[in-house]
Amino acid sequence: NMVRKGGQSLFHFGLTAAGFIGFILVVAWLGRPTLPQ
Repeated sequence: NMVRKGGQSLFHFGLTAAGFIGFILVVAWLGRPTLPQ
């Protein structure tokens, strides 16, 4: 039971981390044209 709960928690953490990283990448991609080249 604890193993299953731990795995589910790890899955949710990974999902949240992936969404956060994806959000950062989208913001960085949208903000690209304003950066000096």
